[in-house]
Amino acid sequence: ATASEAKPARSLGPLRMIWKAALVYPGRLATAGAALVVTASATLGIPWGFRQIIDQGFARGSDPATINRWFEILLAIIVVLAIGTAVRFYAVSWLGERVVADIRLAVQRNLLRLAPSFFEANSPKEISSRMTSDTALIEQVVGTSVSVALRNAIMALGGTAYLFYLK
Repeated sequence: ATASEAKPARSLGPLRMIWKAALVYPGRLATAGAALVVTASATLGIPWGFRQIIDQGFARGSDPATINRWFEILLAIIVVLAIGTAVRFYAVSWLGERVVADIRLAVQRNLLRLAPSFFEANSPKEISSRMTSDTALIEQVVGTSVSVALRNAIMALGGTAYLFYLK
């Protein structure tokens, strides 16, 4: 294949546009980030809780109240995980909706500035259809995919660190 036939490299420019739109809401970004760290940490804390139940609660000669205490701690971890997940889901969903709404407004403002000849060459139906499909994709990326990817990355790093800690 020649250089002219090679596929062009994908640009990260559109992601910069999305990031700029999300930076307009620093409070929501901070809330989503904090909830993300809390939920990833709580998820990593669940195996630790089970370890404590087995090692401390079922140890030879342990007090029966000990196992009860460790189950309560595990339940507290799960409650923190549930609340953190709800906060993260709300913040990320809200952020995705707002970013998409802001991008739609910017695109519509730009469309209103174009000359009528543009709409003679490009069908308004096609423009509307592309805008709908593109913003749905942006909402999916901002609203869920990035959050899941970041959570998995944090859990991978935390899990690896925990494995080295356990020896």
